[in-house]
Amino acid sequence: MYKYQEFPRCVYGPEGATRIIYSEDERPDGFVNHADELVDGAVMAAAEAEVTAKAAEKALRDGYKDFLDRHAVSYSRNLSTPKLESLVKQLEEYLAAQEQPTDDNRA
Repeated sequence: MYKYQEFPRCVYGPEGATRIIYSEDERPDGFVNHADELVDGAVMAAAEAEVTAKAAEKALRDGYKDFLDRHAVSYSRNLSTPKLESLVKQLEEYLAAQEQPTDDNRA
């Protein structure tokens, strides 16, 4: 009669690595019970990374818009992120130039 034994077990890791472990304590980080779990994990990690990237871009866009709004800049709300960045840089350069003393204002 067959009796299931959990160990020893072959576990699968990144880049095709395999290892035989004799207890759960021996399992290296990132190693799973079946090679398909690595693919599933990579797909899930990619999806999580995409969500994180979209949230970061939204936060960046919101920051650009807040800065432009604080300085009463008129712009189209649906501009791409690079165009918003360009507007912000132009405004920053303009504001920095305003702070520089001119020949007329030097003491």
